[in-house]
Amino acid sequence: QGAIINPEWRSRRIDFQPYPFPSYTTELVGALQQTLIGENVDFLHALNPQDIGSDLVDDSFVKKALQYVGGPQSFGLSLDLARQEYILL
Repeated sequence: QGAIINPEWRSRRIDFQPYPFPSYTTELVGALQQTLIGENVDFLHALNPQDIGSDLVDDSFVKKALQYVGGPQSFGLSLDLARQEYILL
């Protein structure tokens, strides 16, 4: 009750997806670059969001572990582990 619900999300209220999506990190950095922050964040504007997504997220361990539990589809994830991120304000 009172929760933000978007039918396009197609997710359960409490959920676990054992995959660290680099696309989320990329979008998060891009959104932070557009956010008014009260401190000196020049470093943030110098970052390339695409590079941050690939540099910070190491998905090799998760990809290997997923092989032992039936693959990404066991968690409702796409086989290619790709998704489109949407941040709506």
